[in-house]
Amino acid sequence: MYKVLVAEDETIIRKGLIFSVDWKKLGCIVVGEAADGEEGIKKIRTMKPDIVITDVKMPLKNGPDMIRETCGEVQYESIIISGYGEFEYARDAIRLGVSEYLLKPVEIEKLEAALTKAIGKLDRRNNYRILDEYAKIIDRSKIAGLIWPPESTGSVPENIQRTLSFIENHYREKISLQAMSSELGISATSLNENLKKYTGSTFTVLLNRFRIRQAIALLSRGQQRVYEAAENTGFEDYKYFSTVFKKYVGYTPTEFIRRNHFVRGAEQD
Repeated sequence: MYKVLVAEDETIIRKGLIFSVDWKKLGCIVVGEAADGEEGIKKIRTMKPDIVITDVKMPLKNGPDMIRETCGEVQYESIIISGYGEFEYARDAIRLGVSEYLLKPVEIEKLEAALTKAIGKLDRRNNYRILDEYAKIIDRSKIAGLIWPPESTGSVPENIQRTLSFIENHYREKISLQAMSSELGISATSLNENLKKYTGSTFTVLLNRFRIRQAIALLSRGQQRVYEAAENTGFEDYKYFSTVFKKYVGYTPTEFIRRNHFVRGAEQD
């Protein structure tokens, strides 16, 4: 679960944001809230959230200043909400690299879309870290096949970017090449050909690659059983999950867990 902190001085808006979102469905949990920038800074430092949702104008310290003061200490994605007529704050937020800038009144659909985008960034960051961390466990000859985003040839067209984002945001669900091509308004054959041209892989290969990266993260934490990791990464069939996992990692999920325990134990000794 990714930890979320909500900083907003207006109680009604703050509570509304907290209670209007299905956090569990997004894989998140609200760990704290703040009514001003100074309180936000303290809670960011103590709670170390993964995502911070903040208003621009708050007492004691505004949202951008709160982010500026803490982003070097705690690594998190930020979403800023603001009223109209605050363009200077918006430009400041862009310079700070915020994930999304939303205008009040905040539409829950847009907030959930912004959260999904932030979660995608967190997933990618964690996966790169995990691949580096588990290089001793994963078959080294397989690491190149787990790189995400996939290396591309030339400038990537918008439909390819949208497909990759779709995989990142919906990999837990039952998705298909046909569903993706329908959303883009092109044929499944054309989409697959474009994917192969720019990434070297088909839709199914890309989907499995991303799902296995997520499974590596789940299994490495030691908090889920193999069948749970399979279900939480979009695999409906346990045996198929094990087959695909071994193809990309070089070991079955059970072997991976054993190697993980062995390597971690050796590092601690």
